[in-house]
Amino acid sequence: MNCALVIAVCLIGQILGMTTIPSPTHHHHAHESNEFDSAMFYYDAHSHEMVMKLGQNCYIEKLKTSVRPQVHTPEGLLSMENNLMFLVAKGVHKQMSHDDVNGLSMHVESMCAGQDVFVVSRPHHHHSTTVGVIG
Repeated sequence: MNCALVIAVCLIGQILGMTTIPSPTHHHHAHESNEFDSAMFYYDAHSHEMVMKLGQNCYIEKLKTSVRPQVHTPEGLLSMENNLMFLVAKGVHKQMSHDDVNGLSMHVESMCAGQDVFVVSRPHHHHSTTVGVIG
């Protein structure tokens, strides 16, 4: 009986020893923190401006007459928001006073109260022309 018990324990030990324990697949990386940022957009129908509030700044883009109707469709509004984000990243920024903002729209001034306000526009590319001398 003891011999059978010893054999059973040995067999169980061998069976457990034969199973492989998977190596950990998790690689240890430097722990990165989560990031969160949000922007609020507003189209002011009175001044025809698209406004984005981001962090401590407000950015204003004066919309051309030809693109204003697009703001009333979901695709058009999204396109204008994307364009404004592009101008914030790559465009020309001109700081604006809150008195000037209030002159444009009290709604925009209310949205941008306490923020730095910038008018954004596309960079202007100046082309030089060369005039040849005929002689």
